[in-house]
Amino acid sequence: MQNDPRAIRSLVFLPAHDPELIREHAEYGMDGICLDLEDLTPMDQKERARRIYPEIAKELNARGIAAFARTNTL
Repeated sequence: MQNDPRAIRSLVFLPAHDPELIREHAEYGMDGICLDLEDLTPMDQKERARRIYPEIAKELNARGIAAFARTNTL
């Protein structure tokens, strides 16, 4: 994973609990994907979303897509 500065021209927000949806949207050519661990993720899926976030973020970064996590609080 690289942390080199770069412009994020396109960013999409997606629920973080559905890796197939995330992978599907990664095909559309955006610069970044923000995985919403809160409001877009159903209450009963929040724990799953937090568990899969590190793996899916690594996948996105390997494809050159910046991955962000959206939370309400720490």
